[in-house]
Amino acid sequence: MSYRIRQGYVRHDKSEGRIVTLEAFAHKLNEYIRLYQPVLFGTITLEPDAIYQYGTLERVQADTPQGRWMFVARHAETAEEMTIDVPYSGIVRTYDVEYTVKDEQQGDVAYPVFYMTATDPKEGQTLTYYIGSRPLVSRPLDCIAEFFVRSHEVGKEMKQPEQRACSWKPPE
Repeated sequence: MSYRIRQGYVRHDKSEGRIVTLEAFAHKLNEYIRLYQPVLFGTITLEPDAIYQYGTLERVQADTPQGRWMFVARHAETAEEMTIDVPYSGIVRTYDVEYTVKDEQQGDVAYPVFYMTATDPKEGQTLTYYIGSRPLVSRPLDCIAEFFVRSHEVGKEMKQPEQRACSWKPPE
């Protein structure tokens, strides 16, 4: 069974809410990491306005049988590998966002950024993780922060898809 989740999808000021599987989202993120490494990884909040860089993301894994998502990153200061586990049941929404940036050094650049909002079931705290390439633009953290401010509401109004063992529906 594939686990489906709401996603805010934004391309150059056109946005929509849609449903994606976590496996497809993991595949897309791993391709992004492969193509645009090193990829910055951390959390972002709007209240208070803050962005925290944990390090560089090496891979993600959607472990459907265990019902958990894993971020595997390299710590920014110690360079040690760290893993952040997020239970599927805590994932609220993902974001796939891309805007064209007028970069002072590289000109016009299509810059994709990804986010995942999840609630820790033990602590009840909601965190939004960000994923953005370091070398694509001169100031990646500025772009990551600005894109989140622009897109954090996209897909919010959608209802969470019902999870079923079988997704087959009879023809109407």
